[in-house]
Amino acid sequence: MLRHDWGKANAWLAGGVAAAEGRPVSVQPWRALATVYDRIGEPAQAKRMRIAAAHQVTRRAPRLTRWVRRIWFLVAGYGYWPLLAFVWMLVLLGLAYGLVAANTVHIVPTDNPAATAAIARHVGIDATTTGADLAAKQQLAQRFQPITGATDCEALKPNYPCLKSAVFAMNAVLPPAAATNTRWEIASDAPSWIVWALTGLKLLSWALAAVLLAGVTGLLRKD
Repeated sequence: MLRHDWGKANAWLAGGVAAAEGRPVSVQPWRALATVYDRIGEPAQAKRMRIAAAHQVTRRAPRLTRWVRRIWFLVAGYGYWPLLAFVWMLVLLGLAYGLVAANTVHIVPTDNPAATAAIARHVGIDATTTGADLAAKQQLAQRFQPITGATDCEALKPNYPCLKSAVFAMNAVLPPAAATNTRWEIASDAPSWIVWALTGLKLLSWALAAVLLAGVTGLLRKD
């Protein structure tokens, strides 16, 4: 029955469109059926019909507009599935994590003196260390230089926080409200593509966050 199967209703309407190919066809029948579904207590079917109507608009749009609308569908289901934006945010976060984890050597402490002091404590240098013992321990500490995210975490504990790639990725790409201070940063001499990649992921993430917020608050325009 059409009452419980929006797909059959959509196929029936699409068949009429195919028969009228070449002539202007309105998407009003899809929207009218969606209204009927709402009235008989089938909101999920109604939403599917409205998305089907939006697909019809996309099919007939100019090429550039068609691609924009397809992206809009993938990001938020034409505004009917705003939680898709959250899924894409998780995908971007995963990409950022992979990028950070693969390039820890290009991530350095924001407070290098404090990190260096943590290494010194790790090798046993303190106010009582002197003479040959001090020279030997300084040489040992030098083996950890330069300090980067790839440095052995045990050498920094507990006096300087270790790099956590997942937290750094969150800090790098998520909106400020979700970010935390990692006390690590991209090195000034790091390859520029790393900076550009993280910046691009951040801009996309912020745009998706705006879509998600607008959808949750009801401000997102449908279709």
